[in-house]
Amino acid sequence: MVVCDRPYVYSCQNVLYATRKPNLHGINPLFYAAVRRATDRRKNAIPLTGVTAVAIATRMCRKVDVYAMSTLSGPPACYYYWYSKRGGGCTGGARSSDEWYHKRPGDAEFHDFRGNADALLQWNASGAIRIRV
Repeated sequence: MVVCDRPYVYSCQNVLYATRKPNLHGINPLFYAAVRRATDRRKNAIPLTGVTAVAIATRMCRKVDVYAMSTLSGPPACYYYWYSKRGGGCTGGARSSDEWYHKRPGDAEFHDFRGNADALLQWNASGAIRIRV
């Protein structure tokens, strides 16, 4: 996924698309702006990449099951790929993603974790996605 949401056309498109890159797919800046509004209560943070991917999936698929995305409520999300062991989850002493991911220094300056979690919960309540933990 490639996001280029700057207000002037040659600010990043010329760098991203100067040569052919068949594995890169641009995200419509208007769509990204809508995802940003849905996930950012502070009006200056960027959406999490995974939440953006979920938003894209809701436009492309009839059913979207979401795993390992934290809602900051309920049971912790434990199925991130770097913690998965055979049997998965928070077994074998692995910390939950909530415990680790949301406490990384500096990330809260770029992301509104509560806003992203609220968007996931709202999409789940509307039936657009099904959160699986």
